[in-house]
Parts: sequence; structure tokens; C-alpha cells
Amino acid sequence: MSSLTTAELIKVFAGELLKMSDYAKKEKTEEEKDKEKRKRLPEDIKYQLAVLEKYKRAGNIAGHKILRWKIGSMGDEVYYSVNVLLNGKQNLHFEQSNKERGGWAIISDDAENPTYGRNYECKFVNKDWTDLEAAIKDIEQSMPQPRKEDVRKWGFDLTSISPANWRKVLREAGAKTVPVKDESKWVWEGKDVTIFTMNDPITGKYCKDDGRTPEVGYASYIGIEGDEDKVKKLADMIRKLAEDIKDESPKERQYI
Repeated sequence: MSSLTTAELIKVFAGELLKMSDYAKKEKTEEEKDKEKRKRLPEDIKYQLAVLEKYKRAGNIAGHKILRWKIGSMGDEVYYSVNVLLNGKQNLHFEQSNKERGGWAIISDDAENPTYGRNYECKFVNKDWTDLEAAIKDIEQSMPQPRKEDVRKWGFDLTSISPANWRKVLREAGAKTVPVKDESKWVWEGKDVTIFTMNDPITGKYCKDDGRTPEVGYASYIGIEGDEDKVKKLADMIRKLAEDIKDESPKERQYI
């Protein structure tokens, strides 16, 4: 394959610059359209948007760092959703519109994602809905405070574990070696913690009567739910004692 000449390279490069220029013009046109749209909005809507965007530009609300922000308008409605960092480690997501003097909020222990970790949801009331500092205060007063005994979850994908090691796990959980059948899973009820499996590693019996051959030493999917410390301890134990684990899902029962 012959290489391009200097003149040809310049031509190609110039073409790419033109494409970038056209793209920039298009982006600018979209921005101008948005400005035109906002010019036609009623004055009260313009004011509400300006107040919200002031918070957005500041990058924080009452000293709480803004993680994500979405703002928009539709007809005579202005709406927003925002995520801020609380206590340096919690993710607070809240949203509302000028149609309601109140909104919905969720706090998560996972600062990176409000849908993971222990979640606390609430409806909050904020009379002046553009006063987001007041909104945060309303939310903090409405939210239940995190407690150590709150429920935590953990999950393991297809898992192989010997009957002897599974008995150790059950002993730690305070559960009997004979599970209870609950629809499509085995349930091992312990003290402040519950374990769920698709297969019984001790007998090898599958939870569904589908005629499959028993597989001793195979748990299939595993789910753990209960006291935070116990869930974490059992998850560590299973990870250490299992012969094989396809994958795991900290903080949620993803597989069962």
C-alpha cells in the first residue's frame, strides 16, 4: 500500500478540520435554540431556572458537594434532580418540581452510586422549592438514621463448596443443616441472618423437582441477607471455603 504524499495528508487533515467546524456550528446552533426557547418562557419560570442554575454553578449546596445534576423545563413546569455528598461518604439524591411543594429523596451509604448500599427513602416537604438548602434540611429530618442492625445483602454466582465447609458456614450463621423449601429456592434461617441457595450442597438436591441428578458439594446461586456484620462475615467465609465461585455481588442478592 502506497503512503500518502504531504499534499494528500494536508488535504485529509483539512477535511477533518472542516467536519469538526461543522459539528461545532451544529452544537452552537442547538445551544442557541435552547436560549431562544428560554426567552419565550414566562418570567416566573425564567426566575426559577436562574435560581437553580445558580446552585449548579456554585458546585455545592450548603457546603455539600454536587455530584450530579439534571435540570429542565416543560411548559409551565420546572424540574430538577441532584445528587450531593453528605458527611463525605453518603450519596443524597433528591428531586422535585415547581408543581409540588415537596419531593422524593434517597440516601445511600455508597457515595459513588445512590442505588447501592443501604438505602433510605423519604418524601420531603419544601415550601420554597428553589431553596435547596432548606430541602436538604427537610430531608435530613425526615430520613431514618442509619443503624448498625439494618439489613445488608450479598450474593454469589454459581458456587461449589464441600458439605463439610457448608456446615461450617451454617454453624456460623446459627442455621440448621436442613433447609426449608420456599418456592424456587432453599432457605437456611439463622440468627439475624438468612441464606438462600438453589442447590443443597449437603444432599446435592436441587430446589426444583425437575428430575436432575443431585450434585453434592454444589450450592449453585447463593444469597445472604440480614445483620450487616453477619452478612459480611459469612460472605468472607464462603469466599474462603468455596472451591469455585463464578462471581459475586457485594451489597445485593443479584443471583437469587
